[in-house]
Amino acid sequence: FGLPSSTLSPSIGPSPPRHTGPVTDLSFNPSGRRLLSASLDSTIRVWDVPTATCVDWMRFSTAPTSLTLSPTGEYMATTHLNKVGL
Repeated sequence: FGLPSSTLSPSIGPSPPRHTGPVTDLSFNPSGRRLLSASLDSTIRVWDVPTATCVDWMRFSTAPTSLTLSPTGEYMATTHLNKVGL
């Protein structure tokens, strides 16, 4: 998925294939094939829409409350509980 590193300390590794907390925001990538979901479980997940599978994810130290992608899909901006990141 190619997201830049963040000062919010994301980590990547084994994770359940679904959110374990409430979803706080959703955003489609420019092609519409991928859907990003932010959750109070402190993760952002990338879903392949046609197959409904989680293809990537990031865990943060602070739960993401919203997210948006740039028009090209190259950048993602997020807000977290009392924080902002790019």
